[in-house]
Amino acid sequence: MKAMVCIEQSAMPVLNCHEMSDPVPGPGQALIELRATSLSFPDVLTMGGQYQRKASFPHVPGIESSGVVLALGPGTTGPAPGTHVSVSSHSGGFAERIAIGVERLTPLPEGMSFEEGAVFFLRFGTAWHALVQRGRIKAGEKLLVLGAASGVGLCAVELGRALGAEVTACASDAARVAIAAEAGAQRTLVYPRDMSDRATARSLTEALREAEPGGYDLIFDPVGGGYAEAAYRAIAPEGRHLVVGFAASEKVPALPLNLPLLRSADVVGVIWGPARWRRPGWNEEATRELTRLWIEGRIRARGLDVRTMGEANVGIGDMRNRRIRGTALVFTQEGWPPSEGAMA
Repeated sequence: MKAMVCIEQSAMPVLNCHEMSDPVPGPGQALIELRATSLSFPDVLTMGGQYQRKASFPHVPGIESSGVVLALGPGTTGPAPGTHVSVSSHSGGFAERIAIGVERLTPLPEGMSFEEGAVFFLRFGTAWHALVQRGRIKAGEKLLVLGAASGVGLCAVELGRALGAEVTACASDAARVAIAAEAGAQRTLVYPRDMSDRATARSLTEALREAEPGGYDLIFDPVGGGYAEAAYRAIAPEGRHLVVGFAASEKVPALPLNLPLLRSADVVGVIWGPARWRRPGWNEEATRELTRLWIEGRIRARGLDVRTMGEANVGIGDMRNRRIRGTALVFTQEGWPPSEGAMA
C-alpha cells in the first residue's frame, strides 16, 4: 500500500510517498480502507517534536480518518465489512489502509460524507468533552470561545448554541469572526494578532468585560499564549476556564494563582484522547449525543478545505502559517504523488 511518511523529526516536516506492507488485522482489530484523512495541529506538532506524545520515526501522520471496513481479525466482533466508519488513531491515517482496534471505530451516521467523517468525532468530541463532561455547561450560561474559527473552536461555538449557551466568539480578524457568527455565535469580538505586551492584554480584558460585564461562565481556550490570562481576567465568579490547547505560542502560558483565588473560578484541563479510553462511558455518551445532534441537523463540520494526497506538504505549510481555506484540512485518497520506494 501507499503511505505518506515523515522520515525524521523536523520543525518543517516533509512527507514522502512510499510503498509499505499491507496491514493484516489481528485479534480485536479491523482492516480499514481509508477514504479521507484530516490533518490536525497535533499532527504538525508531533512531526516537529513539540507535542506531549512523542512519535518514533519514520512516522505516518494522521490521527483521524474515515473509511470502509474491509475485514475483521480472527475472533473479532465489530462493525461488519462494508460499514462506513470514523477512525481514531495515534498515527497512520495518511495511508491507503490501516489495521486498528475495533474500539477506535465509530460508525458514521447515514448520509455523512467521508470528508466530514474524517473530522467530526475528534473535533466535536473534544468540544463535547470540554463543555459537557469537564465544563458542566448549563443552558443560559455565558460561553466565551477563543480561536472561534479554528476547527475545534467552531465546533465549540456550534455545540454551545445547540446546548443553549449564550456564545461570544473571538478570533483575529473580521472574516474569522464572521464564520463563527454563521455557526451561531450571538456576539463576536476581534482580538489582536500580537499579544506580546501587557497593554494589549489589558485592552483585551477590558473589551471582554465591556461585552459581558458579569463575566463568562465558561471560557473555551484552544489558543493559550497571552490570550489565556487576558480572558481569565474576564471570567465570572465560579466560572470554568477550559484549557484545550496552545495554538498561539510554543511557550505554555503561566497563570498567576491569585486569579483563581480572587475569582473563585476553576482552571480545567481538557484532553479528549486519553479521557475517551480511560472513561469508556464518556466516549459512548459523546458518540451517542453528537450523532443525535448531527441527525437532527443541529451541528455540522463546517468549512472543510478538501485536498488530495499530492497536496499534503502544501497543506502542512498552510496549517503552520494559518493559510488553510476553511476550518479543517482534509485529504482524500486521490492524487497520490509518485512513490519513492519501499519501506518496511
